[in-house]
Amino acid sequence: MPRSILIPIDFRIESLNTLKFALSHHADQDVVVVLVYAVALTMSITDLLFYSRERMRTAYSTPAFEEALAILKNKHASIVKRIVVEPFHGVTQSAFASFIEARCVEEAYVPRRYRLAVMERGFDILPYIRKSALSVHEVDWDIRSDACGRDDLDSLFSNTPGLDPV
Repeated sequence: MPRSILIPIDFRIESLNTLKFALSHHADQDVVVVLVYAVALTMSITDLLFYSRERMRTAYSTPAFEEALAILKNKHASIVKRIVVEPFHGVTQSAFASFIEARCVEEAYVPRRYRLAVMERGFDILPYIRKSALSVHEVDWDIRSDACGRDDLDSLFSNTPGLDPV
């Protein structure tokens, strides 16, 4: 049975360094990856009626991010059974507990020094992850000062992440 892992993202290529490390850490085991981003729903009835997770993902994602994700998935095709990108819309810890239970998530990998960018209507999901019952692993990698703000494939494949358990 594949192991299910949760990784927060911000749709910047550099946030995939956490995924890169998690996949290399599970090189001998099949995994299902849940990439999660936190965004609040609007209270507009029209927005809720026409809500689409795929449309929301398309609004936040970039072609470069999707390409980097595809490269990582192909590179680790032997162990990756599935990668899903899911929004978290909850506002309570119990909503997050339900979210991870519904997806059968067993552990989470979070960045240590890298700060996830908060998107429009977004919020920081890291406190929810850290307070959860998940086994949480912090991943640290060298954030080069000249790479700050860059969103290219080089920033993903030039860093060497390391693991520090929380």
